[in-house]
Amino acid sequence: MVDGATNDDLLEYQKLEKKFRTALTFIFLPHRENGHGPSFARNTGINVSKGLYIGFLDDDDEWTCNEHLARFYKSYEKSNAKLDIYFSNQRALKTNGDEVNGPVWIEDVIKKQIA
Repeated sequence: MVDGATNDDLLEYQKLEKKFRTALTFIFLPHRENGHGPSFARNTGINVSKGLYIGFLDDDDEWTCNEHLARFYKSYEKSNAKLDIYFSNQRALKTNGDEVNGPVWIEDVIKKQIA
């Protein structure tokens, strides 16, 4: 999802789109001075999605394990559970590479079983 990129960034995204056209689908949102925000971009992506699962990975995030999605799928299929949402743990890094110590946000989520 390209949220209203500037001209310079747009050219780079178009290069990526051309390079990965068989593996990825790019959705270009019209430029807005302050962007559209994560909710708008995510909802737009969900509306055009065709798969069974949706994963959120913002442009400043990365999965550090190349097998993350495969591990999720294997675990999910094995559990036979009905699942609405799945969280995995995370690490936050500052722009200089130092790790942020303490809760980021997911550590504060309390495990609950909904009856």
